[in-house]
Amino acid sequence: VRKESHDVGRSGRGRAQRAVVAKAAGVPGLNRLLVKMEGSTEDVSVTKGSVTLCSWDELKENPFRMVNAKTSSMQSKQSESSGERHRREDVDDGLTRRKRSSSRDRGNRVESHKKRRRNRRERSTSTSSRSDSDSSRRRHRKKRERKHDSKESSHNRDRRRDDRRRVRSRSPDDRHSSNRSKHHPSSSHNHSKQQHLHWLLPNIRVRFVSNKIPKFYLQKGIVQDVIQSQQSSPKAVLLMDSNGQVLDNIPERYLETALPKTGGNVIVLEGRYRWKKGRLLERSSGDGSGVVQLFEDLEVVNISLDSVAEWCGPVDDDLE
Repeated sequence: VRKESHDVGRSGRGRAQRAVVAKAAGVPGLNRLLVKMEGSTEDVSVTKGSVTLCSWDELKENPFRMVNAKTSSMQSKQSESSGERHRREDVDDGLTRRKRSSSRDRGNRVESHKKRRRNRRERSTSTSSRSDSDSSRRRHRKKRERKHDSKESSHNRDRRRDDRRRVRSRSPDDRHSSNRSKHHPSSSHNHSKQQHLHWLLPNIRVRFVSNKIPKFYLQKGIVQDVIQSQQSSPKAVLLMDSNGQVLDNIPERYLETALPKTGGNVIVLEGRYRWKKGRLLERSSGDGSGVVQLFEDLEVVNISLDSVAEWCGPVDDDLE
């Protein structure tokens, strides 16, 4: 068949391209054919009205050129293989040059190292004055003192971090009572007689700070339920954030409160605003304080970060 093209030549008529019919294509009633253009391996969808049959005389004079897809693919593969071979040769040449340069650099480094060693030996044998030996001893002593100071600072930093974790893992009421006992020793005895109040409650996010279960050490979870007991401290049922696993009977001393990002919901666990919920506006890790806006009356208060925890439940849930 011959397909009429919309491109107009010098004669003012459209140019015709020859093609062979592959199969009828399209939805029935739309009169479309799937043809393969001369010199191409791709199928083109055309309308029946845009093609005409070629005469036998024309085909005898100018036979139809059918392109074999296998031949074209083999040619493309051969061209790709030749290009890949050239790239490999270039890479091999680059590696060879790099190896040569690295071997030369290695030889130069070895020579420079030997020269430095000879110079050090010569200097060590030639320098016999007491001032040089004293300066070297002072340098070594200062270096040892710096190492010792760095070790002490890292040890003190780790100890302070462990102390903060232990303090946060305790009940807020315990921390409040310990602070009061420091200033008023006589009130500690009276306070011990009162009923001990615990900070653990559902819908707060906590962090696992015990090594009893190493898999979940320092990981966070949400308290789903609290199991009260008269003989021991309350125990929590946790839903871990990492894998969704539920942990039962986790003692309160194994946990510490977790804080949200700025803008998250929190609940106050001790003090004047106990059980009040609000939004964390600011947090300062330096002095351990934060700014919270309460939901009840929109009051903005400055409160210790150890006294709040991230609230994951409904805001209108009344805990009092």
